[in-house]
Amino acid sequence: MSLPTQPEVSLRELFLAFLRIAVAGIGGVLPHAQHQLVVRTGWLTQREFADYLSAGQLLPGPNIVNVAIMVGARYRGLAGSLCAVTGMMLVPFVFVLLLAAFYRSFGEEPYVREVFNGISAGAAGLMFATGVKLALSQPRVAWVLILIAAAFVLVGPLRLPLIAVLAALAPIAIAVAAWAARRGRVS
Repeated sequence: MSLPTQPEVSLRELFLAFLRIAVAGIGGVLPHAQHQLVVRTGWLTQREFADYLSAGQLLPGPNIVNVAIMVGARYRGLAGSLCAVTGMMLVPFVFVLLLAAFYRSFGEEPYVREVFNGISAGAAGLMFATGVKLALSQPRVAWVLILIAAAFVLVGPLRLPLIAVLAALAPIAIAVAAWAARRGRVS
């Protein structure tokens, strides 16, 4: 049995893909990253995207930047990681500098505060929709669903720190996944 071959991805393609994610992702990049990397380019499966994002959340730094590093390294090594991260960070860097200058001058104006309230609501909806897509890509077995629900409740309604929840749930997830794999219950 032969393994599926990975597509040839140039440094330019990595840079432009992550630049598109950054440009389209104003207000939240995760939905755009998922669409670009899974649907548009086919560089990752939905499950691989969920795995990369999970690993990115466990590592220090912004999770989507960690995903860019991993995708770049997968296809083009260190140079690919650098191109992907540069594409991912170029537009936000410039935009945040401009936004900071704008906010410093006009941030206390009532109409500006309302605009930011509306943007926040839209970003929350995008994050929730991406979370649902990621949850749906997981195996539908009881222990996985319980861990998803536990993480949601602990970080959401109970507002426990993410790092504490990860520190508690990650070893449990690893142990249960290893146990289930030995029994052939989860792929």
